[in-house]
Amino acid sequence: MRARPALSLVLSFASWSACAMPARAGGRDPAAAEVLFRDGRARMEAGDVAGACPKFAESLRLDYAPGSLLNLAACEERLGRLASAWQHYVQLSELLPPSDERRGYARERAATLERRLPRLTIRLTKRELGARVSRDDVELGSASLGEPLPVDPGEHRVVVDAPGRAAAQFFVTVREGERRVLDVAPAPPPPTNGQRNVGWVVGGAGVVSVATGAYFGVRAIDAPPGESSQSFARAADVTIGLGVVALVVAGCLLFYTPSDEAAPRAALRITPTGVGGTW
Repeated sequence: MRARPALSLVLSFASWSACAMPARAGGRDPAAAEVLFRDGRARMEAGDVAGACPKFAESLRLDYAPGSLLNLAACEERLGRLASAWQHYVQLSELLPPSDERRGYARERAATLERRLPRLTIRLTKRELGARVSRDDVELGSASLGEPLPVDPGEHRVVVDAPGRAAAQFFVTVREGERRVLDVAPAPPPPTNGQRNVGWVVGGAGVVSVATGAYFGVRAIDAPPGESSQSFARAADVTIGLGVVALVVAGCLLFYTPSDEAAPRAALRITPTGVGGTW
């Protein structure tokens, strides 16, 4: 079985791009689509695969045609975007009638790519009301979580959003044929208002205590040597010490997050799968 679509075969199929296909509603511009399609073909023939893919995608958006879809799939496959190419081949094989030669070719390529697809399972370990999980800016519904979904090889960004929380970000890299499981969780909640209020009160008391200690310290310096001077000095030591302790406690209440509420870490598990293996 061929490792990649033959360019000549794809381009020969491209001449059928004007065949009847279900048109998507809104924003159709067949003339512009044809120009973009030809530009994409020229770039593919010149070896500029990365430049061809956007042309085919835009042509497809402006005028939905099987030739554009087929060339986009071939372009993505050559760039290593296996999941994207596989999805487009599957779509094409389902849309084309059985009599269309391209249907068999698309089914062949889809079957070949399916054996090479990486699979990434994302599990939300802490369920929070209103929490949302997205992978590469695409939101995943509850039915997608916990499922081994096909992805393109490379790095992927997973974001967990929850009301009143900062976004928690996780990054995972998958290779061709791998299966990976990524456990994620929302970021910890910010300190409660009550905790912060107590922190401000304690901090204020600490400032007053330090100021009082400074006052007693000045009195101890100005007082004549003797029991009065020693009393002022002891009072200064005690009140300054209490003030420093209060300021440290206030800082913890205002800025410190307990370790068990630290920012979530992604737990990653790899299921060994040979490249190109089946499962």
